[in-house]
Amino acid sequence: MSSLIAIAKLVGAPGSLRLLELATVAGLAWIYIWPRKRRSGWLFLGAVFASYLVLALPVVAAGVANRLPVVVSPSDAEIREIRMLFVFDGDNRWGRLREVQRVYQLAEPERIVLLGRLSVYKDLLLMPIPRDRLAHDTSSFNTESQVRRVQELLRRGAHPHAAIIASRLQAPRVQRFVTESGLDVLVLPAGLDVELPMHGWSRWRPALSALAVTRDAIYELAALRYYR
Repeated sequence: MSSLIAIAKLVGAPGSLRLLELATVAGLAWIYIWPRKRRSGWLFLGAVFASYLVLALPVVAAGVANRLPVVVSPSDAEIREIRMLFVFDGDNRWGRLREVQRVYQLAEPERIVLLGRLSVYKDLLLMPIPRDRLAHDTSSFNTESQVRRVQELLRRGAHPHAAIIASRLQAPRVQRFVTESGLDVLVLPAGLDVELPMHGWSRWRPALSALAVTRDAIYELAALRYYR
């Protein structure tokens, strides 16, 4: 099962550009290797592209994302108590960085630890946050290991008020791991990189940002079902 999950992560959920590339290559191979089946190959490609157009509609992206459990953001009063902040790398990078900025303005945590890519850490360094408060940890490679790493780091020091930032799509899974591990930390759901339009004709206009939300939400729904 773990090998299947690894393959699924590599290929991507429906809506991923990598999966679209693989499907396109498969369709073209179908057309040119089996000329007698060319019509079926074109029908396959048409179905793939039509599916991606549907998945790229903001109204569809919102419908899929809204199927995820809601993690309620803590109040400003609770956020002001945060002394140590963990930032999980993943989808909606800019939404997470905006949430870091908001939390720092409210609480000025003593320590901010990014678990993820160096490029995101470099973005943090550009913020008006003292460098001695920032740390970069690359020892974790998925959400479950990120939560375990938080446990390890909290055992080493006394930080009674800690929080984790994840995107609002990933937050339900983070909250599940946090609850199951017995961690006493807040989970802060960060906004999307580009919020989905909820009114007017723009809801029905395909967009890459909406396609990304659909892809990430499908992945999170599948991951929640798997871990359940």
